[in-house]
Amino acid sequence: MQDHVQSSLYRVVACAVGMAVSFQVLNSVAVPKNIVEPVKRAYWTSSAIAVFHAMVIFFGAVQALCGEASIWGNYDVPAPVYGSFIELSTGYFLYDFILIISGTLGPIDKTMIVHHIMTVTTHYYCVCICRYSAGISAVAFLAEFSTPFCTGRWMLKEAGYTGSIYVFNGAMMAISFFFSRICNGTFLLYLIYVAHPAATGVSLGEGMGGGMGYLFGPMAIAFFGLNVFWFRLIVKGLLKAVLPSKKKE
Repeated sequence: MQDHVQSSLYRVVACAVGMAVSFQVLNSVAVPKNIVEPVKRAYWTSSAIAVFHAMVIFFGAVQALCGEASIWGNYDVPAPVYGSFIELSTGYFLYDFILIISGTLGPIDKTMIVHHIMTVTTHYYCVCICRYSAGISAVAFLAEFSTPFCTGRWMLKEAGYTGSIYVFNGAMMAISFFFSRICNGTFLLYLIYVAHPAATGVSLGEGMGGGMGYLFGPMAIAFFGLNVFWFRLIVKGLLKAVLPSKKKE
């Protein structure tokens, strides 16, 4: 195993352990008192850490796009600072994956298991192992801008905040999801398959030396499909809240 890969894996494990310790501490002292069920307490704590992760990786993506990562070429240039953010993110997904499969958060969510595996494959493998396509990865992680609003909606409801702040959060969830995941996701697919097909898309695997690099493009499409599905649910929820329900005659 190459030295940079081994040291990177050590950092990922260290981040996962740090997340696990944070989970235990927050679950004991930070959960609102009105949430008493163990599974809900665990899920609330996990959601709080998910918000933290989203803000950190979004900041990492922005700083990368403003500096060391290019989206218009030079995909084979390493981005060590952004790579550190990806290692922290991978540690988060590893910790959260263990929470999910252990049943700590309730019934096993197979969708989130697939989501976590796809995320680690498309980001950690590319940026930290192959040292390729940091710019494309950073564009994809701009989607995390919507996570605090999406996750925060459930957290606010469980904490008893269902007034104006809850309504504002719902509006921001829809707006941020549309721009950061639907519009930005469309731009990401444009970069991969239209703007630079020689460096990404079908040829991406060759740029990484083969292997899982060939999965990057198809996984980007799969992620976009998931986001469209989730946005459809958000729109249905908004319409249900805004439009008057039909009274039974």
